[in-house]
Amino acid sequence: MNEPKKRKPAKLADFLPTVLREQGIAARIAQAGVVEVWPELVGPTIGKVTRAISVTPDGVLFVGVHTNGWMQELTMMMPEIIASVNTRAGTAIIRRIQFRLLGPDER
Repeated sequence: MNEPKKRKPAKLADFLPTVLREQGIAARIAQAGVVEVWPELVGPTIGKVTRAISVTPDGVLFVGVHTNGWMQELTMMMPEIIASVNTRAGTAIIRRIQFRLLGPDER
């Protein structure tokens, strides 16, 4: 009798991206990843005065800002920031950024 050939176990990393994409979870994970790498995405200057808080499934990124002046400046820079985030992600995962003023205990 012929014994079936033994296969090596597949690495999770080899098929996980496909499974996540097929289940519709990959985009959501990419969105959530923006929160983790926010300081890297915007650089040290903006990273020091802001904090990414969360992202909605429809692509709204909530960002806390330390001062009104920075909030105004970042609002004007929003299209550039969105383009940078989406370029790095390779797809349009963020469509809008909602800035809010952080309280003293949140900074």
